[in-house]
Amino acid sequence: VFPNTKHRFCLWHITNKFPEKTGHAYREPSTFKEDIDSIMHNTYEAVEFETKWMDLMKKHKLNDNVWMQGIFNIRQRWIPLWNVNLFYRDEQYRTDFVTKYEAALLEVYERESAEDFASEHRYHQVGSHQALLKDATKLYTRTMFHKLQDQFDQVVRFLVIERHVEDNVQKLTVKSHSGRTESFELQIDLEKITSNYGCNLFEYVGLPCCHILKVFSKYNILKMPEAFIMTRWTIGANKFLRSYDENSLVSGTMILNPLVVQTKGQAKIDHKKGARWKRGIEEAVMKKKRTCKSCGVLSNHDKRTCPLLKTMIAESRDNNNGESV
Repeated sequence: VFPNTKHRFCLWHITNKFPEKTGHAYREPSTFKEDIDSIMHNTYEAVEFETKWMDLMKKHKLNDNVWMQGIFNIRQRWIPLWNVNLFYRDEQYRTDFVTKYEAALLEVYERESAEDFASEHRYHQVGSHQALLKDATKLYTRTMFHKLQDQFDQVVRFLVIERHVEDNVQKLTVKSHSGRTESFELQIDLEKITSNYGCNLFEYVGLPCCHILKVFSKYNILKMPEAFIMTRWTIGANKFLRSYDENSLVSGTMILNPLVVQTKGQAKIDHKKGARWKRGIEEAVMKKKRTCKSCGVLSNHDKRTCPLLKTMIAESRDNNNGESV
């Protein structure tokens, strides 16, 4: 169905095995966790990654660790550096998504509806001087807005150096002046407000990175350019998918009201439409009176249920018991 799909290994599952597979390096007071996290997420060249990895193995005495060697050999399958040019969507429901598709669809629908409502009606605290971020509050869902806000918080770490202009395309260098060393070559079309994407965060997750946001700040771009807005992360992006009847969400089969049937007993021939069905005791009371063959009284009982006959039988049994004693 998707012949060009590229599969990658789950970074989260791999990193969760670090405590088990690295032993002392992870448990002892050390910088292993911070070091490897930085290597995985903050390297942008293959040679740089490989050099830092080797230094890390040597620093924490993991050169002979077979498992670490194994995941290094398949680094292209799980390290973000080799996957930033492709957009991925994490699998949420795995195999049971297929078998429980309808329930999963309903759950997603309800969750997204609640999230859309919160995104539209809950207030985002933004400074009055942050015009671009203020514009983003009207565009993105809460979750994606907070991720974008994290990128905005990093903008102050960078400087923008103008190199030259060709056909209205400004060529720039964005480099860090504090924190970890980062430097990217960018091009931005000042007329169409399009650009290449620095560290490729936009292509990877669909959000502008702090490097391009720094460029927007330099050129006083106060609204998020359309070229940098991925529709799937915007408020109400899925509303057009909800135009169908919610009643048919769980199943495509039309479910009709159940047939109205008599629950007990046999229907009466003279039963009038709309009349209330009577209980058995009511029917017994309403029976036509007749003469009991045992006591001769005109009543609703017969010989089997005659109260006088039952009394006579009981007294006879008592007398017989008294004589035997």
